Amino acid sequence: MCMARIWSPLSRGLWKANNLQVRPSAPTLSLSYSDISVAFTVSVRSLFSSRRLHSPQPPSTRYFSINKSGISSVQMACSNPKQVCIIGSGNWGSAIARIVGSNALRSKNFDERVTMYVYEEMFNGKKLTEIINETHENVKYLPGRKLPPNVVAVPDVVEAAKDADVLIFVVPHQFIRTLCATLLGKIKSTAIALSLIKGFDRAEGGGIDLISHIITRHLKIPCSVLMGANLANEVADEMFCETTIGCKDATAGPLLREIIQTNYFRVVVVDDEDTVEVCGALKNIVACGAGFVDGLGLGDNTKAAVIRLGLMEMVKFVDVFYPGGKLATFFESCGVADLITTCYGGRNRKVSEAFVRTGKSIKELEDEMLNGQKLQGPYTAEEVSYMLKIKGMEEQFPLFTAIHKICTGQLTPKDFIDCIRNHPEHIMENYLNSIAPVEPALKVNGDLFEIISPYTFRGVAKARKPPCCKLPPKISEVRIKYCKLLPVLREQGLVKKLQGDLVKNTRALNTAELVYEQSGKCPVRKVSGCNWGPATVQTIQGSRYMFPENCQFFCKDIRGVGKALNGRQFDLVLLDPPWWNKYIRRKRKTSHAYEMMYNCDLKAIPVEALLNEGGLVAVWCTNSTQHLNYIKEELFPKWQANLVATWHWLKVTVHGEPVCEFSKPPGKQPFEHLLIGCKGAPREAVPQSRLLVSVPSAIHSHKPALVEVLRPFLPADNPECLELFARYLLPNWTSFGNEVLRFQHESLYVEV
Repeated sequence: MCMARIWSPLSRGLWKANNLQVRPSAPTLSLSYSDISVAFTVSVRSLFSSRRLHSPQPPSTRYFSINKSGISSVQMACSNPKQVCIIGSGNWGSAIARIVGSNALRSKNFDERVTMYVYEEMFNGKKLTEIINETHENVKYLPGRKLPPNVVAVPDVVEAAKDADVLIFVVPHQFIRTLCATLLGKIKSTAIALSLIKGFDRAEGGGIDLISHIITRHLKIPCSVLMGANLANEVADEMFCETTIGCKDATAGPLLREIIQTNYFRVVVVDDEDTVEVCGALKNIVACGAGFVDGLGLGDNTKAAVIRLGLMEMVKFVDVFYPGGKLATFFESCGVADLITTCYGGRNRKVSEAFVRTGKSIKELEDEMLNGQKLQGPYTAEEVSYMLKIKGMEEQFPLFTAIHKICTGQLTPKDFIDCIRNHPEHIMENYLNSIAPVEPALKVNGDLFEIISPYTFRGVAKARKPPCCKLPPKISEVRIKYCKLLPVLREQGLVKKLQGDLVKNTRALNTAELVYEQSGKCPVRKVSGCNWGPATVQTIQGSRYMFPENCQFFCKDIRGVGKALNGRQFDLVLLDPPWWNKYIRRKRKTSHAYEMMYNCDLKAIPVEALLNEGGLVAVWCTNSTQHLNYIKEELFPKWQANLVATWHWLKVTVHGEPVCEFSKPPGKQPFEHLLIGCKGAPREAVPQSRLLVSVPSAIHSHKPALVEVLRPFLPADNPECLELFARYLLPNWTSFGNEVLRFQHESLYVEV
């Protein structure tokens, strides 16, 4: 493993660095989600060593043993055996009842009697519960396989569950809220739950709800999850397979494992509950896509492509909506294994194939082919699509979106391949290579910040003007603050001592020109991308770029921001506009900066739609009175923001002197303005005035990052931050503009 410390292109010495990790020697899993693919490096050691909850408890409470059937179990000093109730009796519920019933008979920790809630219905003129209790067989949903005699079918869910210590939910996810409402207040408060339900439910007010979260919230009991490559009939026939239990409770994990594991049904317990459950739901959507491929007769190569793209969207979905999940979890049975199995042998694939071949509706085929069971894939696709539409993220999940539209008749099955043919994974496949070769430790080239003397001109500085004594109040205020701060900077060693006549800034200027030349050879345009994993070094169009962790970028014209970020909202929107200035128009056109914009064009940017309620908008501005007034009087009102603060960034040399003298307008000033507005009431009070001091870069308009400076005024947990007219990337930020990768180019960095 090699550590690359890549400093954010900030002002040297006064700003924090971003620590990026590059693991070039590890196997690479390329997982791309937008118009550019960014590779994850996965350490083999970490990949297969996700934390399993097998930590032993004190000897007084439990010990490990091997029973007669060879089942590794955890025996607990338990005076009252745990009672188990299975809520659900379909194909999968009956298969799991065979396992639970058999294990309850063998274990001292569980009561032998296992209740199973069965929705009462007539079968061949007789109640299904009576048939099950008399013949010990679920003749409708699992015919030909006997249930243990200690499994008792109960038609009343409250009666079945009221005394249970362990509730195993295995019903179609559409019914979970109704069941929870029925059970509320009628079960043990100390009970624990295990959900085998693969699907989501629509959350109140938008978005989706995980089934385990619904159970926990409604019944006030903890709920773990079980997902894996477990086709019910094969499990019932005792064919060897694996499964995954997601459980955060180190005590409950082994208990659940004991009641579930057999010598043919092996269990791995991980603490990544949400990822386990999301995998179990999303794989059904991908399976529908696999069924479409089979129905179109496109072969296994195409199906493999669908599975791969589906896995990528599954990983991205977890990263975006349930951050903190472990990539290793996708390599457990609940992830890749379950995805493959479902795409080749599950009922979602089977019905989707018939959907293409027969032209019948999903509902008709569900009634004809599933013997009363429910199809999860189309319903889950609908719920996911609903959430993506609200978030404006349908284009980032084209496979999920296309499957939903086909299931609902908005697209035909023949449109499916066209939808994934232009998947974001394929847009930049020729631009992005895998992890770069072994990299030394890197940092931003410090020569860019060798601003030794005032006035950054080549050779010698211009003669210093005498300080202006009579300054306007606002300029004088900044100068007074600087004079008070300078002794503190010197005392803390943040600026160098002035020794001799150091007048040349040649090194900084030469380095800046080199950066402009090399980074401008092949400018990357009209590209969008993201890196949801660790920081990495990637190659695009023959040049290497540095990508911090958890970043997203849109290398596009700023006028398209509303469409590209449709529906997304942020806690902070930062802008560094290319303000119109007729005196430097020609110079700007021949440089590598953004083309200047009229004020009316800036006003058209839909910042009001990009801001959350209580969100902040911060705008860099020159000392132009016209531009400052336009922000206050036109931009902020249009963006529905109230001005709450005006900060200043003072640019100094390495010796702490201003890069130019304070002067009367319209003379050049050594500082710039940062105007901060808020949509509605701010979450935290923002100081009305603050002075930021740092050495500037020799690169034009190379602003310092404001990550740490503004963090106290943003939500504590994962604030959503967007920079417009961005020139570099930041961890956990979204960057937008046609220069977003410019200062991520390798030419800015040197070996440590």
